[in-house]
Amino acid sequence: GSRFTSDLQLLQQDLHAQPGLGTLLSHQEVREYSRVSFIQRPSVAAHLVMRIGEHYRRRGLLSPHGAHLLHSQCARLLATLKQTECLASTTVPATYTYMLGVLTFMYVFTAPFVLAFNFHWVAPLPSMLIAATFY
Repeated sequence: GSRFTSDLQLLQQDLHAQPGLGTLLSHQEVREYSRVSFIQRPSVAAHLVMRIGEHYRRRGLLSPHGAHLLHSQCARLLATLKQTECLASTTVPATYTYMLGVLTFMYVFTAPFVLAFNFHWVAPLPSMLIAATFY
């Protein structure tokens, strides 16, 4: 067999969710959900949650205030997801990368002087550990 797990298998055998999507969704819903791009899945899930909430509101099982809260929380979740995707795709400017390198060098260069006060003659050992961590 293949070492890679398909999206369909992940949806059916979700080991981390309590309960997993495989038990909450029908087989047809799992197949349809697995066809959606993983980037679009949160939007699809939020749409389904809002549609279910609207269905219960129309039947009188959910108050209008509860339906509004459900809708606003789904919208807030999607907005947060969008901000996270923007943050993940933004590169660090070269100027900041250079400045970070200089500040790291200054920290590693001055650390032995600070550590000598507490560690005395053993100060080179923690200094080497710090330098090895950063470089």
